[in-house]
Amino acid sequence: MPTFTSKTGAYFQGTISVGTSATLGNNTLRVSPLVLSSSCTLQGIGAEFTAAGDAASLFQLALYADDGTGYPGALVSAPGSISTGSGNAGTVATGGTPGVYLATGLAVTLPAGLYWAGGAVQGVTVSQPTLRTGLFISWPVSTAAQPTANQVLNAYTQGSVSAAPPNPFQAFSTSTGVSARIVFQLA
Repeated sequence: MPTFTSKTGAYFQGTISVGTSATLGNNTLRVSPLVLSSSCTLQGIGAEFTAAGDAASLFQLALYADDGTGYPGALVSAPGSISTGSGNAGTVATGGTPGVYLATGLAVTLPAGLYWAGGAVQGVTVSQPTLRTGLFISWPVSTAAQPTANQVLNAYTQGSVSAAPPNPFQAFSTSTGVSARIVFQLA
């Protein structure tokens, strides 16, 4: 596991491997595990979109602490949102141009431990944006039902998140789909 000391300005991602791109469902918050072996301070959190959605669409970012039982708990940071449409509805304007974008200017210090990072696509009326996804296999994600053939359990989801991320993470289910690849920048 990496140690993040004295790497000021460096970037990293929580995924083990970068997958493909997918639509993630409007107003569905998806968070995946982020395991830190040492403390670090973040100055940016972001994601990549590969195809623009509706003009007012955005990706609302969220970072949660673990609740001590392997599930998302308290909201650590809601650094803003990335515009995923031409209307620049997010706090990070993109003009609808696909790419990797970060909400910066943070000063979030995280002790070593388990966190849950992700976000929710919001503001879609017709066309969802497509986000870069990844596989998160650094921490087990549990489910109440026996997994089916080829089912990937890689995140927790919460529906009906159309505004700021809830604090704490509320009623959720195991995601059997994909989650956004979240990118971090160290302070």
